[in-house]
Amino acid sequence: MLIGDWGEGAEACCAAAPSTAVAFAACCGDDTMVLAVAEVVEGRLRLYGAVPGQTSLADDIPGERVMGLALSTSGELVVLDSDEFLSAIRWRDHAAGAQCLASGYRLLRADNGEPRPLSATRLRALGTDDLTVGLNGPMFTRGRLLAMAAEKERRIAGGWDRQIVGLVFLDIQTGQWLDFLDLPGAERHERIFIDNGIVHQNIEEQTSILRWLPPSGPEA
Repeated sequence: MLIGDWGEGAEACCAAAPSTAVAFAACCGDDTMVLAVAEVVEGRLRLYGAVPGQTSLADDIPGERVMGLALSTSGELVVLDSDEFLSAIRWRDHAAGAQCLASGYRLLRADNGEPRPLSATRLRALGTDDLTVGLNGPMFTRGRLLAMAAEKERRIAGGWDRQIVGLVFLDIQTGQWLDFLDLPGAERHERIFIDNGIVHQNIEEQTSILRWLPPSGPEA
């Protein structure tokens, strides 16, 4: 059965090799029905958060619906929820609870509530403003680095749509904002998709494919 058949909205992500861990979530409406991690240990499948008698991992996130998932190399499940909160859950030791890393509002704004100067300049260049941009959707990790998609609302025929316009970077261990990277093609009407650092966009009969690479040097 395809994971996309589990519910109205489904998310899944894999940990970096050699780990066998896979995190997955299934949502219905505004509710998260399942949020769990599975891994193979000594040839046997183990589930965390989806076993009868266990507390659901979804109980630890502030928002109702899971919007994005990422697994860190240090054994944390990072969850982006519908309230734009980022939570880190040590899924093998669920009793420790979740740590709130950051919120989308704070990540896109400075301490005084104003747009961060760098990201605000780039967002204005895309013909939008910070009030229409939020965190929503795909994430990926590289060492201590967490990258999240920033989307903007846009009006289309018959309603509203969202377009990925850039990537927001932060330190998983501290929740510190690191940078905002705008993506080429964000001003076009064709949708942008991100899959584990691969950015692709279908433009007429061609497909634009970009790969994000971390800065040179050893990972922290």
